[in-house]
Amino acid sequence: MLKRIIESGPYTFIPGDHKNLKSYAKRLLFADGNPLIISAPLQTTLAHLAVTYDYTDELQRRNGASLLRRIVRGEEVNLVGTSVQLTRDEQLFFLLSGLGYAFRNDRAHAKSIAPFRSSYASTKTYAHCWFMFLLIYEITFSFLHTTQSPHQLTGCPGKNFMDNNNAFEKLFVNHLDR
Repeated sequence: MLKRIIESGPYTFIPGDHKNLKSYAKRLLFADGNPLIISAPLQTTLAHLAVTYDYTDELQRRNGASLLRRIVRGEEVNLVGTSVQLTRDEQLFFLLSGLGYAFRNDRAHAKSIAPFRSSYASTKTYAHCWFMFLLIYEITFSFLHTTQSPHQLTGCPGKNFMDNNNAFEKLFVNHLDR
C-alpha cells in the first residue's frame, strides 16, 4: 500500500486543478472523484507519506510502512509538527478505497502480476488473497451495519466473522507467520 501511495502522489492540488491528480489519489481524497476533500487528516497523511519516503530505499520503505501501519490502526502520529489520528470512518474509508481498490485493480488491470501465475506462488499466496477477501468482506459488512450506510443491515455479523476467520486459520495454520 505504501508503494501505491508514493507512486500516486501528489495529494495536494489547487482547487479547479484536480483533474491532474492520479485516479488513486482522487479515490482517496474525494468521495466521488471530485472535490471537496473528505478528510483533511487523510490528505495530510497521504501527502506526508508520498514526499517523505523513498520506496526504493529499504530502510525508508520499512519506516514508511511502519508509520502507515500505526496510522491504519488509529494511533495518533506526529507528521512534521502536525498531529494526525484517523477516525474509525476515515480508517474504513482508507482501507476500502486504498487497500481494497489497489489489491483488486492492480491485478485485474495487470498493473501487477496475478499472484497465481508466478512460479513463486505458494500456499501463502493463496492465504494472502483469502485474507484480503475476508478483510474487505468484513469491513464492508461492518459498514453496512452502521447508521451511515445507505443500505443498513440489521443483526450481528460477529458469528459469521468468527466462523470465517476460524476456517481461514484452520486451513492455513501451517502457512501463517506468527
